[in-house]
Amino acid sequence: MLVHIKIGKNMVRLVLVIACILAACSNVATANAQPSSAQIAEEEAIRRQEAVIQLRQLLSQAQAAHKKNDLANAARLYEEAFKYYEKTGGVGVDKESQQLINGMADVRIKLSKIAESDGDIIEAQKQVNRILAIAPNNKAALDRKKELDKLEQSLQGRIPSKDIKARADESRKEKIQVNTLVTDAKVLYEAGKFDEAEEKLKKALEIDPSNKAAPYYLKLVMEARNADENRKREVAATEALVEVAKAWRMPDKKGSLP
Repeated sequence: MLVHIKIGKNMVRLVLVIACILAACSNVATANAQPSSAQIAEEEAIRRQEAVIQLRQLLSQAQAAHKKNDLANAARLYEEAFKYYEKTGGVGVDKESQQLINGMADVRIKLSKIAESDGDIIEAQKQVNRILAIAPNNKAALDRKKELDKLEQSLQGRIPSKDIKARADESRKEKIQVNTLVTDAKVLYEAGKFDEAEEKLKKALEIDPSNKAAPYYLKLVMEARNADENRKREVAATEALVEVAKAWRMPDKKGSLP
């Protein structure tokens, strides 16, 4: 009986030792699975350096477009550069930051003035507001905003509301889309691609049922397709007659005399 008790105690000790070993191994595995603070810092530094490189490249491209007065392209490139500036966290890019803000402000203000000259006050305000969203204290943008606010007040009752302006813009986009579809269909029709031309014309009419060019070309497509099918039938009928004629002229070898 005493022997059994000793064995039981030894087994308990053994189980406890194994449990401790397993727990220690589990802690080591967990520690190895989690990156250290040094590793995290190193990876973050690499990401920032990559962002700095991209920022400088895009900033250079934006400045080149800006210099050529390619304002739309410059604005796009400055925006892409700004995304990488944000990824840097503003660390070590003070010079680039200043160049970026100044460039964006100059381009957006010029685009704002172009929009104003086109009578689009809402677009002019949109350009300025974009600068102020990233540089609220930019003096040039603030001055431009004051000019536009005064202009808007003087034009109250003579310019459309933002809702109507948005609807008008959407209508213009649809008109451009429809005209493009009709033009594509015309080219396809002239190339004999009647099915593709028909598809584009029907799409144009779905968007704008009042379009006059689409039904005109759709009629031409239908007529051309019918004429093409008639020609194919005539060719097939002619070929069939030729085959019949050949069969009639073919000598009957079995019934012919030597």
